[in-house]
Amino acid sequence: MKRFIAVLLLLSIGCSKPTGHGWYLMSPPRIDERIDAKAPLSTWKIQQSFDSAADCEAERDADISRAKEDYEHPKPHPNLTIEQGKLVDLQFIFGKCIATDDPRLAK
Repeated sequence: MKRFIAVLLLLSIGCSKPTGHGWYLMSPPRIDERIDAKAPLSTWKIQQSFDSAADCEAERDADISRAKEDYEHPKPHPNLTIEQGKLVDLQFIFGKCIATDDPRLAK
């Protein structure tokens, strides 16, 4: 009986599948000095990966707060003009958390 239980335990461990269900924090593409928040998700940029939706949303909220502050009170950046910096801020403001297995990512 002990052997049977041990075999079942080993089989269940060996056969369990990882869910593979994570989350991406994504930002919309920038096209000709504008943000295209209606572009297909397959064209959006992955900014970060997360294990949970809650972690992704928390980072998104923090990014939005920083981006709104930067947008309203722009600071000089050595590699960006003020306008380019505002476009980057808008990409974060329009960012979304998307499940890694969302079928829209493949289209």
